[in-house]
Amino acid sequence: MPSPTTRSRLVRQGLLAALLLGSGPTLPAQADELSSLRQRDYTQIDRHALAAGDQATRTLGGLVAYLVETARDDADKARAIFRWITENIEYDAAGFFSGQYGDLSAEGVLKRRKAVCSGYAELFSRMAKLAGLEVISIRGYVKDVLHQNGEPFADTNHDWSAVRLAGQWYLLEPTWGAGGLDDTGQFKKHFSERHFLVDPGQLAYTHFAADPRWHVADTPSLAAFNAQIRPYEAYHRYGVEARETRQQLTAQCASQTLTFNTPGNVYLRASLERDGHVLSQQTLLQRHGNDNQLLVAAPAAGNYTLRLYAKEANAPGHVFEQVVHYTLQFPAGSAFQFPVDYVTFREHGGTLQTLLAGTLSLGALTHFSLDLPGAVEIAVARDAEHWIKLDKRGDHFEGDVEIAGATTVYAKFDDTAPDHLAVLSYSAVTEPVTQAFTPCQALPAGVQLASNEGQAPAAPR
Repeated sequence: MPSPTTRSRLVRQGLLAALLLGSGPTLPAQADELSSLRQRDYTQIDRHALAAGDQATRTLGGLVAYLVETARDDADKARAIFRWITENIEYDAAGFFSGQYGDLSAEGVLKRRKAVCSGYAELFSRMAKLAGLEVISIRGYVKDVLHQNGEPFADTNHDWSAVRLAGQWYLLEPTWGAGGLDDTGQFKKHFSERHFLVDPGQLAYTHFAADPRWHVADTPSLAAFNAQIRPYEAYHRYGVEARETRQQLTAQCASQTLTFNTPGNVYLRASLERDGHVLSQQTLLQRHGNDNQLLVAAPAAGNYTLRLYAKEANAPGHVFEQVVHYTLQFPAGSAFQFPVDYVTFREHGGTLQTLLAGTLSLGALTHFSLDLPGAVEIAVARDAEHWIKLDKRGDHFEGDVEIAGATTVYAKFDDTAPDHLAVLSYSAVTEPVTQAFTPCQALPAGVQLASNEGQAPAAPR
């Protein structure tokens, strides 16, 4: 499977456009034709669609006639219909969980103003056809709230749409464009711009068509689709790209390293969980330009959940949104822990060269080396009265400090500010510390670790 970066490049080149039914792949004549329709300003079209009154919505024909009044072309027609549906049709959460869906015909959905996915797709299809558009409903598999990661699909479970504009097929997701279900199973209305003329490469993480003519190039089978990650909405909104797209990973030792690409103004944080409990000091994110290397250390053999979160640098507060999660299997564990990394370290894209171990040896002369963009000063506090400033070269800081006890690394980002902010902290012990982070990668798909009569390998020394 191509990397996410390759996937995005193929999308930009138009190679992941939908397929013409009954023929081979149809590629856009120019890549910018795809982006131009996605990036068009639909403000006036949206305003007109959202202003539809009761008189205009009594019949399908009357509603469509109203919606297309201000349309300049077929893309505007599709947008007006999509926007009205996502604003006015509520997802039928009770019907979804009970299996009692009600009337899902276009007329029934218009009357009830409520539907599950097939009702959304049917309403869009009927309205689009009344507007003179060529449209198709696509049946397939989707990773919804009831689907467990890696669980085989018993049958198709979702419908979405495709519309032909200027000779090319585009995908639309009116159900997900209207909002989604929260953790309590209640529908939360929230318009998703991304699901209008949705990027096929992004949709391929969560949607897999039953008809292979609608498949994108790098999702060759249902099994491959089922094995890949299921990103959350924020994953695409923040522009995160995971180097590893398998959802379940088996490590070769007691550690794991994953890499994520993000725009320069997006920062990440991570957590490792086991049996519902968040484990402290078992992950550390290292920033290298737009690449974020996530180091993971397992305290014991077993299965863990790894969660990744993101936020924009200038967003108020310290709220990170979950973007993706993995299931990690470790054959062994170790006592290794990272230092405590504070939100200041994460939100400034810090990179720690040394020391990666969160425990230091008392009395040892210890070398600290880290990068922290924007910092004007970094000091290591041996105690409340003795602070050792590290040498500064651009965004890089380093120096030697004799360890006298629990140690905290502080940074200042403004010469005029009186206070420093904590970025890292370490504990200290009297005995020598020999633990080190030993990186290893996930095994290739389908490869299992060898074991000795069923026993997990010992933790690395």
